[in-house]
Amino acid sequence: MTELDVNRPEMAGLGRQAVDALADWLDALEKSPASDYTPAEYLAERLRRPPAAGPGDFGELVETFLRAAGQGVNTAGPGYLAYFPAGGLYSAALAELLANAVNRYTGLAQMAPALVAMEHGVLTWLCERFGLPPGAGGITTSGGSTATLSAVLAARQSRLGDDLTGGTLYVTAHTHHCVAKAARICGLPAGAVRQVPMTGDLRMDVRAAAELIAADRAAGLRPFLLAGTAGTTGTGTIDPLPELAGLAAREGLWFHVDAAYGGGFQLTERGRPLLAGIERADSIAIDPHKSMFLPYGTGVLLVRDPAALHAAHADGGDYLQDLAAMDGLPDFANLGVELTREFRGAAAVAAAAPARRGRLRPRAGGEARPGRRGAPGAGRRSPLRGAVAAGSDRGGVPAARGRRRAQPPPAQGDQRHPADLPEQHERSGAALPAAVRAQLPYARPPRRARTRHHQGCGRRRDGSVIVNFRGSHESFTAFVGDDSAACCGSVVKWASQRARGR
Repeated sequence: MTELDVNRPEMAGLGRQAVDALADWLDALEKSPASDYTPAEYLAERLRRPPAAGPGDFGELVETFLRAAGQGVNTAGPGYLAYFPAGGLYSAALAELLANAVNRYTGLAQMAPALVAMEHGVLTWLCERFGLPPGAGGITTSGGSTATLSAVLAARQSRLGDDLTGGTLYVTAHTHHCVAKAARICGLPAGAVRQVPMTGDLRMDVRAAAELIAADRAAGLRPFLLAGTAGTTGTGTIDPLPELAGLAAREGLWFHVDAAYGGGFQLTERGRPLLAGIERADSIAIDPHKSMFLPYGTGVLLVRDPAALHAAHADGGDYLQDLAAMDGLPDFANLGVELTREFRGAAAVAAAAPARRGRLRPRAGGEARPGRRGAPGAGRRSPLRGAVAAGSDRGGVPAARGRRRAQPPPAQGDQRHPADLPEQHERSGAALPAAVRAQLPYARPPRRARTRHHQGCGRRRDGSVIVNFRGSHESFTAFVGDDSAACCGSVVKWASQRARGR
């Protein structure tokens, strides 16, 4: 053990100290001011000093951090009304703690296939919620600006290729400035960003956009991208997405929708009609740290054709030669600008399926494991076991080896393993939602349960489906929610018959 390591009791003590301080902080939020700058100069002067050369006290660090966090604008408090509330889910914060402590690399699927599958499941779920077709995909990013950068780069590569001469894209005065910033980073001059007039209700004027595109073509320019907004930051207005989608299709332009501000309302009954037409987009940027209440630093880019993302971003090196692509799982490093990236799926799963209080449940052999009282997944074996898709004959080890070559992501569709969903289940007439079907490769039951027989299935009163398998040592029950409840990688949960709430 080195000086940087801590033993288990110390680990638990530090964790309790941090969680207790955080609980006190959250309890005080209701009465906290919306902003506080009183001792800001003193704190800033003190904290600008270099850190001490020797070891410090963790309690003092927590106290200093909370004092520093109390300065400025309190975006998590009820008094904060500017822009968008950003309190964040406590469960998402704990999920990020787990992800950061485990510290697994997810840029290339072979390094952490089950975690990549989990994050991929969140993206598949979001694609379905936004009405994108089977085969759509995306990437989790550090924010909406990074998502927009990848979208503009994919559009540029798809429509212009390597020759950027005369390339133009179309926005309004209320389009978020990250679109113009992304265009500049992608090598386009400021004049390439064409500003379309708006109607009286501050929405993009479709007729004016068509006229400007036609005039630019006549002048020898090359229009390639039309950017609509689903909720502008300045006014909250939504551009006429169906009409803009039609215009982009007629002109052969990439249709991007900036839904960073209003995209979360696609998940609501009232919001979906307002965002009609978003399902026709080639790319959609959303910010889960807004209306999905995730921590800052969480963005998502959804694309109709992941191959376009791959073509714009994929590259390789000799130092990656021993990492083989895994069928059915994306290499996120080939879909975005980052090679180094952390696991970003835990917080998103926590937002899609907020956690309740849990306790440790005993498993076979007496070892305790976390579970949720009364939940179908309590005491479950890992639902991510068997994350390797068909083509691997050794659990977790890809069949193909050799020099790594970046390959386009495969179409998603129905990739079920034969043992995951026996034909008897399908004959029962219990239809499974697409989100479940797409993610079954990494939600397989334990191997020994698969070697036994499928006992049957039925539909519960709440519309969910129960599938029973009997293994050599234990019986397992899969609880598959209906489409409205299906969410990301946790839609199929394998549980012991002893689990409560069965």
